[in-house]
Amino acid sequence: MAHEKKDTDSKSASAAWAGTVRPREKGVALLMATLSLLMLVPLAGLAIDAGMAYIIKTRLSVAVDSACLAAARSLNRGLDLASQRDAARGVALRYFNANFPTDHFGTTGIAPLVDIDESQSRLRVVTVNATRRAPLYFMPILGEHYADVSVRGQATRRDSNIILVLDRSSSMNTTSSMPPMRTAAKSFVDRFSNGRDRLGLVVYQHASFRAEEPTLQLQVCRSHRSHLDRFHERRRQHRHHWRAKCSLFHAADDQRSGCS
Repeated sequence: MAHEKKDTDSKSASAAWAGTVRPREKGVALLMATLSLLMLVPLAGLAIDAGMAYIIKTRLSVAVDSACLAAARSLNRGLDLASQRDAARGVALRYFNANFPTDHFGTTGIAPLVDIDESQSRLRVVTVNATRRAPLYFMPILGEHYADVSVRGQATRRDSNIILVLDRSSSMNTTSSMPPMRTAAKSFVDRFSNGRDRLGLVVYQHASFRAEEPTLQLQVCRSHRSHLDRFHERRRQHRHHWRAKCSLFHAADDQRSGCS
């Protein structure tokens, strides 16, 4: 009887302990999960929004870099410096919009700012600044609705000092190489910037001579192509029987004078 009473007392004590402890522990896991969600959701939202902002900045960097390079390459378009700057700005905007269209990834913002600095000697610097406002998808729960993404790109174009040396010997005519050479030479001249790049022309057959003195005014070379168009008509002139390599010496002298 004593043993049975002892067992009964133990069961009663266990039941009493369970009745006093379990009600206080009920719902703790749910409470901890809720508190964890209050921390995890903002962190997950921050990771997603930060990832989207990084993608937008990467695409924006590509657009800015392409705009800088295209603008620097197009500085040869125009007969004066003002028209060259306008052409470069227009090309920069077209390249930027092609790589980062309006409302790309839901962003908003004004057109990029294109600045062309010509204050340095024999060097022009193209700078493109672009800013886009990217929407945030999870951060509004913390009061942040947008993130501003800014990118700055820069490209330089150094002024050129070029002496074009062309062969107009009889072998160029017999092999029908003269017309392609004239076409290529005229296309080559158009790649340089009037008023900034210095270009001269040296031709040779049995003798070499300066067909075009080095000049910064390249519009003369572009509008009056007589030296290039009439190579075959002048092949009997200047027969001083110099070596063909004298033309390279002339070119080297002209380049040194242009760099001094």
